Amino acid sequence: MSTTGTPDDLGAVTRTSQIIVAALIMCVILFLAVVLMVIRPMAGGVNGLPPNLITYIALAVAAANLALSFSIPGMVAANGRRRIAREIPAKTTDADRPARLVDASSDTPRLAILYQTQLIVGAAFLEGAALFNGIAYILERPPIALAAVVVLLGLLASRMPTRDRVDSWIDAQSVALQEDRQGLP
Repeated sequence: MSTTGTPDDLGAVTRTSQIIVAALIMCVILFLAVVLMVIRPMAGGVNGLPPNLITYIALAVAAANLALSFSIPGMVAANGRRRIAREIPAKTTDADRPARLVDASSDTPRLAILYQTQLIVGAAFLEGAALFNGIAYILERPPIALAAVVVLLGLLASRMPTRDRVDSWIDAQSVALQEDRQGLP
């Protein structure tokens, strides 16, 4: 493994990321519980709209958000790597330490934060689409909207970070970061 951050650093990022993804999952689960157990279907449709229009829109948003949940985090990571590649390590002495020190010996801490950022962005797309499909189910009660919630919830759960996933992602990004640095003028 090429990561040079301390195990505690990556463990902390992994735990924080797990808490964030778990909170997003719980939000969808709790909302789904409310949808299934508390809220009664609306009689007569939604304000004269064509039947299942909101469901079709929610499914389209789910499809778009699913694609975005895979593409946007990659863009976030690439932009973050380019920013890291352009950073100049800070020079400090013991007497004059800046509040934020760019560690020239390891990119791992910055890449770990970048991992967390791209994870949150990707997971949020899935959570938003799941909640919107839950709303469509409340309003129109089509089973496909409920199925979309369950599928999106499963995909969200599949994003749960593990230490191995974080390590692998950082290793791959470290290689890409070195390539980014070589391409700088």
